[in-house]
Amino acid sequence: MASNSTVTSKPAPATTSTFATVVNVRFVAALTVIILLGGIAAFLWHRRQLTRLASVFLERAEQQEQSEDWRAAVQSTQQYLRIRPNDGDARVRLASAFGASAQSAGEMEQSIRYYDQAIGLASGKARLELQRGQADVFLRLNRFVPAIEQA
Repeated sequence: MASNSTVTSKPAPATTSTFATVVNVRFVAALTVIILLGGIAAFLWHRRQLTRLASVFLERAEQQEQSEDWRAAVQSTQQYLRIRPNDGDARVRLASAFGASAQSAGEMEQSIRYYDQAIGLASGKARLELQRGQADVFLRLNRFVPAIEQA
């Protein structure tokens, strides 16, 4: 016996999903302002910390120069110059300290380069002192002609 019962399935009704996105404009505006203010605050805090750190490096370099710890003074001055690369007075200080601490021929050559940079930035009496320091380094390297030219 065959069963004539057919299963009829009704097709699913065509449903169109209307998903409406609602944007809370006040929330987005407030969030944008908060993020903006947070970024500005972070920038100002970072800038303040760098200023404080730079002054610590410079003070440390001065103390080390007074105690004639030339290598440490060079290191502190280099750290300061990483923060304030355009400080001409610090470049002069670096050249003088590096010239006083240079022992090997390579260090003396680096000292001459630092002196060249500093001489270009200095004027008057400071320039003469730098030229004398560079002449001293030339003499320690037995390079007499450049030493005479700097003297």
